[in-house]
Amino acid sequence: FTEYALDAAQFSPIIQALDTVAPDHPVYLVGVSGHTSAANTRALELLAFPADVAGVMRDADGQPNGLLVDKANNLAFAKFAESFGVDEKAGEMVGRAIETAHSVGITTLHALEGGIAGDDQAAEEFLAAVPTLPLRFVFYYQTMDVDRVIGLGLPRIGGCILLDGDVGPHTAAFTEPYADDPECYGTLYYTQEEVDAFVLEAHKAGLQVAMHAIGDAAIEQALDAYEAALDAYPRGDHRHRIEHADLIREDQIQRAQRLGLALAIQPPFNYYWSHAEYIPTLGEERASQADPFRAMMDAGLLLAGGSDSTVTPLGPLIGVHAAVNHSNPAQRLSVQEALELYTINAAHIAFQEQDRGSLEIGKLGDLVVLAEDPFEVDAGHIVDISVEMTVIDGRVVYRRE
Repeated sequence: FTEYALDAAQFSPIIQALDTVAPDHPVYLVGVSGHTSAANTRALELLAFPADVAGVMRDADGQPNGLLVDKANNLAFAKFAESFGVDEKAGEMVGRAIETAHSVGITTLHALEGGIAGDDQAAEEFLAAVPTLPLRFVFYYQTMDVDRVIGLGLPRIGGCILLDGDVGPHTAAFTEPYADDPECYGTLYYTQEEVDAFVLEAHKAGLQVAMHAIGDAAIEQALDAYEAALDAYPRGDHRHRIEHADLIREDQIQRAQRLGLALAIQPPFNYYWSHAEYIPTLGEERASQADPFRAMMDAGLLLAGGSDSTVTPLGPLIGVHAAVNHSNPAQRLSVQEALELYTINAAHIAFQEQDRGSLEIGKLGDLVVLAEDPFEVDAGHIVDISVEMTVIDGRVVYRRE
């Protein structure tokens, strides 16, 4: 389910709706963003949370209303993933994900694995299997264990290291309160000292760092940590990253550029949830500043596009379409700029621009054939272009029937 499509009048509290349809069976729904979930009474009984666990949302009487965020959300996901045998199905799911990637024109996939929302053992098993898979992967280990990452010989650390949550469940962290809840500023999951220490250790070790930040307070936390590390140990071309940066302020865009940071953005967010969706939660002025791609690009920041799958489906053309057709016309990119988000920029953000991201002599034989030219079709129909063929290392891995 998605919080933005949840009919509060009909399904509040959601535990009541779930209990009505399934009074004798546990029901657990994962929010599309991964930052929230919903459970009925039987599911909560199975979860048996400690009384003081953070994130069990409650009604005016102090009773659970069925929504889970923060620590409770993470614990529930881990518990039910184990119950549903996710580990046993991992091989099948990876195979299906690769087939999907081929069909939508992906030749290299940036995979964020392990950490809070995943299993570290499974992540390392996947890493070991990567060389045998029919798709190129860039592996991001979502951990703060710098020694572990160095021991595995990885050049980067993090991914969605969650500095905050998301707007829907009111866990994205802001310096100003939510418009629909003046007492709520969202949630910072770490102290500044914790983030500073992690970034400093990873930066000093020569790693590229990536962290998730949605709200401007979390983005500020990331900027402060990166600046402190760079002041202590100056390093050129580090390409440290902020994932998402959905509600980044103009002054923060300029600061990120000065620090040499890269932003991993998700244009499909705007395709599925336009900036107007945020108005009830954030107010009109702040909502109008969501996903400021044009401002980021004009500042000279390195931007790379992604899907944050499974939040939105795999599909670079969805992202290209979204960037060109941003719901706020002032933030739209050109077709050329949008294509570069998913090609050369995506290679550049992972230090891979020397062998992929463009068709040049000496680079890898990876390419995609489209049914129509994105530069020629109506901008509103880019998302409808079919992938005819996907080629990896000179071998056709997908051909449209």
